[in-house]
Amino acid sequence: MSIERTEEPEDMSRPSRIWLWIIAWLVAGLTTVIPDPFSTIFAWAFPLGLFAIIFPHERDFGFEFLLGGWFFYGFLTVVGLAQKRSARFFLFYAILCVLLVLNVVGCHVIWKQPIQDSL
Repeated sequence: MSIERTEEPEDMSRPSRIWLWIIAWLVAGLTTVIPDPFSTIFAWAFPLGLFAIIFPHERDFGFEFLLGGWFFYGFLTVVGLAQKRSARFFLFYAILCVLLVLNVVGCHVIWKQPIQDSL
């Protein structure tokens, strides 16, 4: 009777996870403001770009969308950084990266659309 020894899944160090997370956010931030550095003053509204992609015909997102977006990114960060196994971490990291790409595109879409008065 032989017992096969399987390798334990690789753990990922906390500093590595944090640095990858920071790099994803820095790349998203830079790609958001490169075309228009003035847009930096709207960094607090970053999550609204994601909603602009999800709801393309809506322009008036309320404060609850903003809070919900930041809450979701915070939740994703806590859960993602808590993952010690590489495979689980990279699953959450991939989700973050896809959402950040969509968010950046949404921000650019919002800034390209003309502001329409409701008069």
